[in-house]
This record gives sequence, structure tokens and C-alpha cells, in this order.
Amino acid sequence: MAPPLRIVYFGTPEFAVPTLRTLLASQHTVAGVVSQPDRPRGRGHHLVATPTKALAVLCGVPVLQPARLRDEGFLADIRALHADLDGADASAVRRGSVGDSEHVGLVQIAQHARRLRLGINLLRH
Repeated sequence: MAPPLRIVYFGTPEFAVPTLRTLLASQHTVAGVVSQPDRPRGRGHHLVATPTKALAVLCGVPVLQPARLRDEGFLADIRALHADLDGADASAVRRGSVGDSEHVGLVQIAQHARRLRLGINLLRH
């Protein structure tokens, strides 16, 4: 059996929650969750947590919500998590930003039916 990994999960929408839940229940450690910033919702325009942030907070996992993925402060925060692997929903990360860090790799999880059959799309290794 492979040793447990420290994973930073990138995801915001509801479809990213089941994957995050599975990672949280696995032998691996979710070192952090990266989500889009909270947005105002409803008539009162109250800030509402993203679905992945809500689960991460419930499970005591640190959450990062950068305005830009290329922000140097955010990249420093990611490096400080000492992750072995970044896992992302399909809309979360673009090549050339976080994927170029010194981590072992970036795994992209797609919501498209064709890719769901494959499970994951390994972007780099």
C-alpha cells in the first residue's frame, strides 16, 4: 500500500463536494481546500460559503479563497501546506499557475460525462 499523501483540493461547486468527501474519508490528509471567494446570495445579498468551503470548515480543514491563483501571497500559502498532490475540479486550475509548483502533481477531476468514465485526468506527473 502506498504511503498517505498530503493533498490540497481545488474546487468550488456542488459537484466537487463528493470527491472532497471521499478524500476526507481516505487514508490521505487533505491539507487544505482552495475555493473561489464567497459570493453574496439572495435578497439580502449575504455572503454564502461555497459548497466545498462549507464541508472543509465542518471537517476542520484550512480553506484558502484567493482572488487570483497567481497571487504571490496565495502561492506562498500553498507552498506552506507542504502538499504532495493538488486535486482540482475541472474549472479550478489552469495550467501555468498553481500546477507549475514543485508538488508531485496535479490531478484534474472533470464533470463532463465522457471524462467521468475515466475518473481523473492526470495533467502532469
